[in-house]
Amino acid sequence: KSRVNKAYANFNVDAQVFENESYTPHGRGALRATVKYSPTGDGYDIGPDGGIVLRRIMCDIDKASFKYWKLPKLPLPLRAKGGYLD
Repeated sequence: KSRVNKAYANFNVDAQVFENESYTPHGRGALRATVKYSPTGDGYDIGPDGGIVLRRIMCDIDKASFKYWKLPKLPLPLRAKGGYLD
């Protein structure tokens, strides 16, 4: 069985959601978060071909949890709204 050592994200472009997974250094713990995103017109540029290039994506953490080894999964009370990626 192979294991991811650090982190990865799985994007669902149709639903505009991505699942993020990060692991503890020894690989026994996993932090999982579901993030909803939507592109916005703030901070856009016009590309060399005349097309619009988006520079900002609004993000909201929908749910997050932490699981360590054989212990039960703990939901984290993270409900960050209004963040963005540039």
